[in-house]
Amino acid sequence: MAYGLRADNPPVAELCFVIRERGSLCASIRHWRVMIDGRHPALLLGPLAVGQTWRGRGFGGALISHSLARAKALGHGAVLVIGDPDYYRRFGFSAGLAANLRLPKPAAPGCLQARELTPGGLSDRAGRLAVFVLE
Repeated sequence: MAYGLRADNPPVAELCFVIRERGSLCASIRHWRVMIDGRHPALLLGPLAVGQTWRGRGFGGALISHSLARAKALGHGAVLVIGDPDYYRRFGFSAGLAANLRLPKPAAPGCLQARELTPGGLSDRAGRLAVFVLE
């Protein structure tokens, strides 16, 4: 599902981060621009990847926290993620905030989650998610 929203859609360069240790790539995160109902911009978090050797060391959480703080500082209002609710809940994501949003294709219940970066960042937002198109 997320791959379709990222296709032909460049990542937001200022929200792509990596963690390296002794020259090895340990973890990475990217964010992408998406549109809600063709009118409201939002960010899509993912992929978040942590190499097997470095799992359990907090790298994923550090990347999420850092990238969300940076997204807020850059003025973004909301971030969406398609993933495990138990993992993303601790970072303020909620399936309830995404209840009025629809993915282009069916997905497991609760896997689409959202987090407001600014109060009201998802107020009255409803509709289908689509690729952000630069004009």
